[in-house]
Amino acid sequence: MQVFRVDDVQPDRYVARLTRDERYVLAQVAEQVIELLEAEVVGLDVDEDDADVDVPEGWPLAGVTAEVPDAPSDSAVARLLPDAAPTEPEVSAEFRRLTQQDVARHKVARLVDLIGRLVRAEESTSAASATAFFSEDDLGLGARDVVVGRDEAADVAAALTDLRLVLADRLEIVDEESAERLDDAVAAAWEGRPHAEHGLDERVRLLGSVY
Repeated sequence: MQVFRVDDVQPDRYVARLTRDERYVLAQVAEQVIELLEAEVVGLDVDEDDADVDVPEGWPLAGVTAEVPDAPSDSAVARLLPDAAPTEPEVSAEFRRLTQQDVARHKVARLVDLIGRLVRAEESTSAASATAFFSEDDLGLGARDVVVGRDEAADVAAALTDLRLVLADRLEIVDEESAERLDDAVAAAWEGRPHAEHGLDERVRLLGSVY
């Protein structure tokens, strides 16, 4: 996968070329993070005006509650919505009451927007014009450009960061050393090389590759 880079033709935007599988996997992970937030933040209020795509039907639309919401029980969501003051429970509870739903709503809106960008990339290049821009190898993998304007980059980066936080929790990545160990183990598993942690199960290998 190509990382986002400044467009050579239009310097006011960033572009990343992703294959069809890469776009699909990222969209799937984004949907799962949305589901986690919905499950943990009861009465999550999502405003479709906050995103560039329609909000799916069936999402909770209740308003912000006056009750103090519980801290997330899921460790991944706790990384997305951490305590504001870990050593001061009362301060953290009040901050959570005032901000948790709003923060979660904005996170969901950014993830919806990311999914929309991945979907629109699939539709943005017609079969007739594709060969003018993509190589034969690119076309075989369904490669498309995902485009982000400079004024939209912070929101897209925040959405990708939330994906990485959830994956890091599921993969038990807590520091740079554990991240490097996973990277080495995943590379060894895919290449069929021996490794101290070669016994990665399929789920960890795939999640590690996405991370």
